[in-house]
Amino acid sequence: MSKKRGDLKKLLKLVQYLSTELDPQMSLLNLNAFLTTAVNEDVATMMDLRRQLDNYGGTRSNVSRNISYWADKQWRREDGTRPDGHGFVKLIPDPEDYRRRLLLLTQKGQTFCDELVNLLED
Repeated sequence: MSKKRGDLKKLLKLVQYLSTELDPQMSLLNLNAFLTTAVNEDVATMMDLRRQLDNYGGTRSNVSRNISYWADKQWRREDGTRPDGHGFVKLIPDPEDYRRRLLLLTQKGQTFCDELVNLLED
């Protein structure tokens, strides 16, 4: 098997892990929001995340929904409920500007990142 195919095999392993261990309905926009927050040190607020995802189909509302997927509570559904999120990201009001929300990875989010890295290294 060529090296390129080996890399695809790693990607497939990652996708299978995400769909079986986390959520088979997860969208690429959900994953993009989390990975952008986790990897990019310039992303500290929702505004930063929106700027980063603007080039990848991120509108104001869908960036909020996609990051809330990873927080403690997900975005409201049509029936008014807020299902539990994954708890990988914490959204905290900025003490210097009440309109801004800061994004922080939780310990659970850090552990999840480590699991993803391990899958890619195998």
